[in-house]
Amino acid sequence: MALAPSKQISNQQWLTWLPIFGGLLALYVPTFLNLANGIWQEDEYAHGPIILIVILWLIWDKKSFLFDSQNNTAPLAGFSLLAAGLLLYILGRSQGITILDVGSLFLYLQVRY
Repeated sequence: MALAPSKQISNQQWLTWLPIFGGLLALYVPTFLNLANGIWQEDEYAHGPIILIVILWLIWDKKSFLFDSQNNTAPLAGFSLLAAGLLLYILGRSQGITILDVGSLFLYLQVRY
């Protein structure tokens, strides 16, 4: 299904978001590699990659909403979510608490840049 012309995502918007995507990849690729080589190898947690794929598909499906500049939250709320996510990431990464490390990603995805 094609987006309406007013909802089309321009190349300029993709370029604006490129550093954010790059930063998220730099933060979370090591985390997901650790999961793939560790806990996701166990039968009880083998559904983890499927959930990750579903989440990525949902993000892709809602990309027009993510890139819509009319849906910005208040700067203080966005900064608070970003700071909380960064704090959880640092705590989870430094202490080896994977649930905090991965959970911080969901706070980042709530921030409207």
